[in-house]
Amino acid sequence: MSSNQSGETDEFALLPEAFGSALRVEAARKGMTQLALVERTGLSKGTIGNYWHGRQTPRLKEMTVLSRALGVEVGDFYDRIMAEHARMQS
Repeated sequence: MSSNQSGETDEFALLPEAFGSALRVEAARKGMTQLALVERTGLSKGTIGNYWHGRQTPRLKEMTVLSRALGVEVGDFYDRIMAEHARMQS
């Protein structure tokens, strides 16, 4: 787990990694690649790659676009991300 500048554990440091993991799992369930997500969402390859590899988390607008492309409800996708985040913290 990551620490912030004061040495305290930063509980949100793993959130991009958790998002990336949940995104990869959901895409695999649907048989989708990064390129397929780029084509279905209109987001750039770089943006999808950053999400996919856990370097960045999307804003709500992009999360909604991704959820639609994956055929899942935003709330369900959010729940999966937070479950993955909790798993990573333990």
